[in-house]
Amino acid sequence: MNLTLERGSGTPLFEGIVEGEIQRQILSVVPRKNPPEGKGALGVMISAYPYLTTEKCSMTNVQCSIGALEQGFKSTKIWIDRVFEGLRGIGGSLVRGKAPEGVSGPFGIYQLTDTVAAYGWLPILELLAILSINLAVFNILPIPALDGGRMFFVGLEWLMQKRIPAETEQKINSWGMAFLITLMVLVSLQDVIRLGVMERIF
Repeated sequence: MNLTLERGSGTPLFEGIVEGEIQRQILSVVPRKNPPEGKGALGVMISAYPYLTTEKCSMTNVQCSIGALEQGFKSTKIWIDRVFEGLRGIGGSLVRGKAPEGVSGPFGIYQLTDTVAAYGWLPILELLAILSINLAVFNILPIPALDGGRMFFVGLEWLMQKRIPAETEQKINSWGMAFLITLMVLVSLQDVIRLGVMERIF
């Protein structure tokens, strides 16, 4: 029998989900008549979501519930580490005067969602979780106008044992908001150039 293999570069987030150019290769294989127990005739397993293993069990089962919670905490920690690793990479790129890679705005997220949606609801669910973790981590950074900036002011006031003037805090928050808006515009422009949005329109 002939099998058609598809190879391509993965998305920045999901192993096994292909984005961009796909290479196809046809291989001739001979299935085994009597494969070993627990193995298929070809010795491979084909799945639309290859890197995820799912196990069905009742949530009333204590072991199942604990296992799901443990896996949830493990996955969350992995993605928090990846977000901080990405932030360090962005900082290093900015220091070297290069455009940061792996940063996406609304256009990039839309394209990624469109790509991931073709693989079913499980990747979409994971993408929502990843975006939530990204927002949570970014929100606690000590940047004015974010919750992390407010936490920084509260901590500073606690150390100084006095209130920071409201006008000063308002000015700093305004600068922080201007920085965030500028960053959002630059990231969106980078998406437009990278994805060729203007070329498609015109």
